[in-house]
Amino acid sequence: DDASMNLLADDDAARVMLPEAASLAVLAVSSGSTYLQAALLLSPGWEVEWVEPGVKPSRARYDVLVLDGDVPRPDVEASGILALNPTGPDAALPSDGTIKGPWFETYDRDHPITRWTNLFNVNIAEALHLVTEKDDRILGRHPAGPLMVLREREGEPRLLVLGFDLARSDMPMRVSWPLFFLNAIHYLGGESLEVSSSTASPAESRIAPRWMRGARHFATPPAATRPRPPLWLVLAAVAAMLLLVEWGTYHPRITV
Repeated sequence: DDASMNLLADDDAARVMLPEAASLAVLAVSSGSTYLQAALLLSPGWEVEWVEPGVKPSRARYDVLVLDGDVPRPDVEASGILALNPTGPDAALPSDGTIKGPWFETYDRDHPITRWTNLFNVNIAEALHLVTEKDDRILGRHPAGPLMVLREREGEPRLLVLGFDLARSDMPMRVSWPLFFLNAIHYLGGESLEVSSSTASPAESRIAPRWMRGARHFATPPAATRPRPPLWLVLAAVAAMLLLVEWGTYHPRITV
């Protein structure tokens, strides 16, 4: 072990910094999805508005727009769009068929949206065969096609597409679902969710999330220090020294 790489040498304990409740305005357009409704309650900082398809929203601009299934996109501005199983003529991303029983063969575990999640164990009954373009980023795929696509273009809102119906998968039952949803809403709204932990990467332990007021990081890694010995070990060492002194002075008849 390289002591200079260990930024937590004093106690070898990680510190996880949870984000402050980011204030985001979220508009969800859906005919009704219990899974989506529950997920939108994850953060008390989100101002969520839920409307049926065709209903006019109360605002002209939102941080994140969530489109669930075959629903028309409302005439509002948004920093990011999350499209779940987009079908119909107004689909955020076109598709040319379906994939039966797909799974995530691979996914981008380093991206802020899918980081700290495990999608390998997600079961899906059916997914759309999404049609992507060369500048699209595929965050998760099956051998037959992409399952999760991120599109980021200059002058356009960020677009994240999940190519299957939540109700036809067990993704909402997985531990990764709430974290994925939190990651997605924060990323699309411009508030990337990050965590500081003790890992093999010093840079990762020095991150300073921009949602933490006054957060700072060291320009250079702090010097590693030797861990302090436990108190019982110090007392045992002192007792041993006293015994040695007593033994050494007894034989010359100094102490008797």
